[in-house]
Amino acid sequence: MPCVTVGGRGRPGQYDTVKVIAWFVAWQAGDKELLDLNEERARLAHHQADKTALESATLKSELVRTRDVLEVWQGMIAAARARFLALPRKLAAVVIHAETASEAEKALQDEIRQGLAELGRSGLPAKVERALESSGARLDAPARPDS
Repeated sequence: MPCVTVGGRGRPGQYDTVKVIAWFVAWQAGDKELLDLNEERARLAHHQADKTALESATLKSELVRTRDVLEVWQGMIAAARARFLALPRKLAAVVIHAETASEAEKALQDEIRQGLAELGRSGLPAKVERALESSGARLDAPARPDS
């Protein structure tokens, strides 16, 4: 509300009647340009609470930044790609010199399992891993039967 002099305890405020009437008409008409101080304070408090909740969740490692997740995943995918692309070169001699098909199959399985074990590591920063472990979260995947 337009005010000429803000009142206080025991002091009345002074208002410009013409401006107050214009303000009231605009407010009744739903003019979005007029801001209600209490609504704005409530809105600010709401956003401050949201910000604090996000910061708290981040500090407790319950929330991670997208760029951090992207960096970890890109590293894991690059490592997997390199590992699997190296398989033919690494295993060609083993397979060619294997005396039986089962010996070749075992060598291939062993190498693939090592690659999958490497992928099974979280790749998370140590600080995040410690926070997750202290919260009771499990970083290891549940065991699955071989197919």
